[in-house]
Amino acid sequence: SLEDAVVQIAGTDRTSSTERDGTFVFTGVPAGPVTLKVTYPGLDDATTAVMVAGTGTTTQDFALTAEVYKMEAFAVTGLREGNAAAIARQEAALTVGNSVSTDAYGNIAKGDMGSFLQRLPGIVGEYGGSAVDAIMVRGLSPEFTSVMMDGTRTASANPDSRSQLVSGLAAGSIESVEVIKTPTADMDADSLGGVVNLRTRSGFDRSQRTIVLNAATAYNETMGRHLDLSGSGRRFFPHYSLDYSDVFLLFGRKLGVSVTGAYQEVGDGLQTIRTTFAGNWNYASPTVGRQVLYADQEYHLNRRVNLQTKFDYKLSNDASITFVAGWTRFVNIMDQVRPQYTDNLVFDAANSTSDFWTFTRSSYRSNRDFRETPSNTWNFQLNGKASLGAIKLTWGLSYSDSFRPLDRMAATARSNNTYGFTYDRRSSKEFPTLTFTGPLAPPNDPFTNMLSIAVTGTHEAASDEIAGAKVDATRDFAHWRIPVKFKTGFRVRQQDRDRDADSITGTLGAGDYSRYREFILTHAEASGRASPTR
Repeated sequence: SLEDAVVQIAGTDRTSSTERDGTFVFTGVPAGPVTLKVTYPGLDDATTAVMVAGTGTTTQDFALTAEVYKMEAFAVTGLREGNAAAIARQEAALTVGNSVSTDAYGNIAKGDMGSFLQRLPGIVGEYGGSAVDAIMVRGLSPEFTSVMMDGTRTASANPDSRSQLVSGLAAGSIESVEVIKTPTADMDADSLGGVVNLRTRSGFDRSQRTIVLNAATAYNETMGRHLDLSGSGRRFFPHYSLDYSDVFLLFGRKLGVSVTGAYQEVGDGLQTIRTTFAGNWNYASPTVGRQVLYADQEYHLNRRVNLQTKFDYKLSNDASITFVAGWTRFVNIMDQVRPQYTDNLVFDAANSTSDFWTFTRSSYRSNRDFRETPSNTWNFQLNGKASLGAIKLTWGLSYSDSFRPLDRMAATARSNNTYGFTYDRRSSKEFPTLTFTGPLAPPNDPFTNMLSIAVTGTHEAASDEIAGAKVDATRDFAHWRIPVKFKTGFRVRQQDRDRDADSITGTLGAGDYSRYREFILTHAEASGRASPTR
């Protein structure tokens, strides 16, 4: 089925746009011969003569095609059809923005909407570790960007700000994305930056029953090659998905059914070496570095499970009702080791070059940070549309709930031992090498001469609950010399956000803490939780 195809009665200004199931309606057409013309982006125009009866309803079907499809008989056309549908919606839109099909980007987004959205024009991703947690439209802060699903605000239990977390949203259930850069009066007032509307898949998007099964695995070379040279780390991560859609006849009317589900794991590893430069640094005559602040290794494991169903039922030619139910569970596990070398650091400029720096008399400070952040999000929508004469009515009821706990354990150890090290970028500027010198290198520190040790445990729970209702009435005056559309309505939204956090910290002074040298965290595959074993 083609949505937003333009159907025109030849010789008149009367036009109609097709619904998502491909239907269109003209009322009050005089009896007799009528010529209809259909246009759609990427397809050849179609023109057909229709004999309108004096009473009742006259039905006419169109089958659009294009020469480009005939020339590429063995090509996969789903990508082209998805792009054409997005272009048609963008042409019909009353606001400035972009509409793109998710099929156009394939699986490059690693299954989450954050990685997908940052590739769209005018959108910048804001990273939280290895994933895109929030997005910015037109350069404004994420707090001013609204993320909606089928025109309804989704809940996001973000304890840090009002921005909506997009890293946990699954891309498999989304058919297309609309980026609206000039919000209109019928949108929420907290959308100063823009609105990103995620259109879910429908059974009417395809012309026949479709079942798509996908099983794949990903290999992370960064984690396997650079961050785990021993080869004992995990490198392969599975991805399974199911997409089913079909159209049935129920009481003589079309019922579109769409079911999507997926399970995916994504493993990412980050290596960061942060440096600062001498006070007289300038780009015309750069100097060598002055400090290596830290060199950390950070591991992220993201698990995502989602299931969504959508039912579209045509009550009549100009009335329909839609029900959507979806659930997503997203778990982010982070394990970060961050050694710091700034205490008592001395830079040896005489034995350093632009890519080889030498440091002496540094004290060691080690930080270990482990976090587990699971989140569950539910979305329910009941939408409908109908007509009262020339007035089109749309209404909707929605409920969205999100819950996100956080379990964190962090430890800091400071040593009294001093040492030297070199920072070498001659072989690889992306992965520089740190080589330790002196009587005792930090990796071999037995923790027998420590300045202090501190451990902090944190538990946090955040929730977000949104209930809303809306009614809109629209009247088109397309036959006027200057086409005009009037729209009015009301929207009600109740949002409740809650946050509860507890933490406990313990600090030990100088002494021998060799018994805490082997601090190990084990991952439980069933729940993703971490527990200290020593």
